[in-house]
Amino acid sequence: MVEKELSNSVINLEGSTFNLGNDNLNFIENAKYNAKQHEYLFHCTSMDVLLSIIKNKEFWLTNLKYVNDIEEYNRINKSEYENSFYVACFTYENDIPKSHWIEYGTLDNGILFSVKRDWFDKSITLLTDLNQEMSEPRIYPSFNKAIESGDNPCYFNFEFDFYQIIYDNDLKKKIYGNGKLISGENELNMKSVVPSVAGIIKNKSGICERRESTPYEKDWSSEKEVRLKLGIMSPNDLMKGPSSPISTKIAVSLNDNAFEKFQIRFSPKISEEKKESFIKELYKLLPSSNIKILQ
Repeated sequence: MVEKELSNSVINLEGSTFNLGNDNLNFIENAKYNAKQHEYLFHCTSMDVLLSIIKNKEFWLTNLKYVNDIEEYNRINKSEYENSFYVACFTYENDIPKSHWIEYGTLDNGILFSVKRDWFDKSITLLTDLNQEMSEPRIYPSFNKAIESGDNPCYFNFEFDFYQIIYDNDLKKKIYGNGKLISGENELNMKSVVPSVAGIIKNKSGICERRESTPYEKDWSSEKEVRLKLGIMSPNDLMKGPSSPISTKIAVSLNDNAFEKFQIRFSPKISEEKKESFIKELYKLLPSSNIKILQ
């Protein structure tokens, strides 16, 4: 019943203009614009994970509540909305510092590889705690598709975009703000809800508390991070955010253009013999690919 009422409300607002009345929109659009200035983005992981990504043609994203850097929490004024978002993290630099290898890959088995934004399809699958794909519940591409499905529960993807991280030790953005609803000659005051500000802000530097490790001083701005960020929720959660994440991780499909042309960089401690062996393995999986080895 609630889902039907929400659907009717959305349909009745067709042709209306929303003026959100705060600076969140500029903030969000700037982060998206900056992310699109980079031809390639780079992801640091292990060799085995890269082979798995290529074989399965999918990329895993982690819920914001489960990302490694605990400092990211409380950067918005409505933390429940963090439950809605899943992220994959990239850098726009192909020459990363040693600390980056240690935290996100390994010195002995790490690899940095390039991706393009248009490789990622909007086909989304939930993963279990054992990283197995779940056939149900399905994630629909829009609110209306979720309602029309009749599924209970039903979920929809309300956001799918790349954002360049803003580094600021003091910045805190609001999910809620004041705004106006303009429909014809009528103008109504309203509360705006802008969940997209979640997961875009990080400290420039400070104490990093990573799960299962001793806190240490960190310069986050050196990561030069760009994120793929997806928003998933139930129609019932539109105005309040979900009480908990649907799952810890999701899988996003990669299309047929993925890995036709890409770059890799090996971590500093990998031997030449191991590099050669891995490159042969890549060409077995991708015989027609153009693979550039960064030195």
